Amino acid sequence: MKLIVISAPESVNKEAEIISLLIENGLEYYHLRKPEWDLKTTSDFLKTVSSDTYSHIVIHDHYELIEEFGLLGSHHNKRNSENIYGNNFSVSCHSIEEIPEWRNITKGYIFLSPIFQSISKEGYGNGFSENDLRYASANKIIDKSVIALGGITKENIGLVKEYGFGGCAVLGTIWEDYIKDNNIESLIERFKEIKNSID
Repeated sequence: MKLIVISAPESVNKEAEIISLLIENGLEYYHLRKPEWDLKTTSDFLKTVSSDTYSHIVIHDHYELIEEFGLLGSHHNKRNSENIYGNNFSVSCHSIEEIPEWRNITKGYIFLSPIFQSISKEGYGNGFSENDLRYASANKIIDKSVIALGGITKENIGLVKEYGFGGCAVLGTIWEDYIKDNNIESLIERFKEIKNSID
């Protein structure tokens, strides 16, 4: 199963260092999602990140930076779906019905969310019943190209596997405590626990 880390939406301390450490510890895909950052802020941040990590980074905005920095690709959702960049790597879906229409226009994977109660967004509950997910899995709508997002923890990864997802994306599980304590070592340990749960 794939394991994807999505950045905290706000600026966090030592994020460039954390990206390098995550990749050193086996992370393949890092999604840089900073909705409030303008082009210059995003570019300036990428200049602080080790160039060795660029081929692992998928960017959610300012797609012109993909070529400049040699990033992995772009991520799209309904907000920016009308400007699909040539190097489209992944997309977001919030209904099972959307999955087939996106499948043919992405080079990477499809996020489906929210699967469980969100950690990072208070009051953002799971969007699908267990029956919905098992039906979608049995009918090959959920397959290895679909990534579970929303409330993923080491405790519920077993269900993600059962539903037939190709992997999971984590945000709150990784960042919530770090934003409070700035403990990089603990953040990396949380990442390793999640990674060990899917291996």
